[in-house]
Amino acid sequence: MGMRWLLTGVVVAAAIILYALFHAIMTPARSVRALPKGVWILAILLLPVVGAGLWFWLGAPRRAPGGPTRPVQRGLGPDDDPEFLRRIETQRRQKAREEKLNAKESELKAREERLKKEAESKPEQEGEGEDPKPSDSTETDTTPGGAPQQ
Repeated sequence: MGMRWLLTGVVVAAAIILYALFHAIMTPARSVRALPKGVWILAILLLPVVGAGLWFWLGAPRRAPGGPTRPVQRGLGPDDDPEFLRRIETQRRQKAREEKLNAKESELKAREERLKKEAESKPEQEGEGEDPKPSDSTETDTTPGGAPQQ
């Protein structure tokens, strides 16, 4: 039974030492506290359990309380964001469509004004004071009930 606990202790100690060693190796040198990075690595290797404990207590960089465990990944710039580019393209198409419709509307309004002016000036040019003649001479008079008179 004692051998089982000893083996478990050795495995846990080896895991802590390896974790501390890799953590010390992967930590940027400017982030290490108290001693230079190389000294911490030697301390972990030469004083296995004590060196690992001292590394976590005194040498490892501190994290901000509640801060992220990894560096925050920066977002994409607008030129690299496909959603942003898609939205810009949609806005460009809508603006072009709107400009085209506004031009068409202006053209139709100008045409309507021209036709109104032509219609107003046409009776004045045709007869100037004369009553216009009916174009269809086969019309029959109708009574108020709608029946034709003969």
